Amino acid sequence: MKITYDSLSERNSIIVAQTELGFILVEEGNIENSNYLVFTSPEELNKLSDIEKLQQENILLKAQNKVLTDRTDFHEELIAELAMLVYP
Repeated sequence: MKITYDSLSERNSIIVAQTELGFILVEEGNIENSNYLVFTSPEELNKLSDIEKLQQENILLKAQNKVLTDRTDFHEELIAELAMLVYP
């Protein structure tokens, strides 16, 4: 299943929603200024070879790491803004 997105927040929302539905991110890319994510079901993933499984898992882990990094950056910025309000 291929899903296009326009913004980073939309990308993150799609990843979370599809993962909750049990789908696995297997590809992420950009074609002609159109960003996309490709998901598959666990059943389809089981048909892949071991090397392909590791490649797909690597893509998923990179995407999850990106989401967590973005969330951490947001929290750090929020803390800095709150500190500026508390300690002017």
